[in-house]
Amino acid sequence: MKYVGVDIGNRECRAAFIDGIGGVVEEFSFRNDFDDIERFVSRLSPDDEIIMESTGNLWVNMYDALEERGFRLRVTRLMRGYLHIFWG
Repeated sequence: MKYVGVDIGNRECRAAFIDGIGGVVEEFSFRNDFDDIERFVSRLSPDDEIIMESTGNLWVNMYDALEERGFRLRVTRLMRGYLHIFWG
């Protein structure tokens, strides 16, 4: 199992794979489009845990692709200086 953090951008997303003790294993970018989202999802294992930000409506395609495959998701949102985490 690994933890996966995803920063959602308008055109590009940034992801980091993190091991069980908090070490970054790999960081990479990919386009925020259906093809690259599918390539990103194909790199994940079923027991991975993903945390991603909810930025406007930019996160919806990523969330849908992950949720329909049964991944454990946490969605974050920064509001008034506080980080809120929602369970998916």
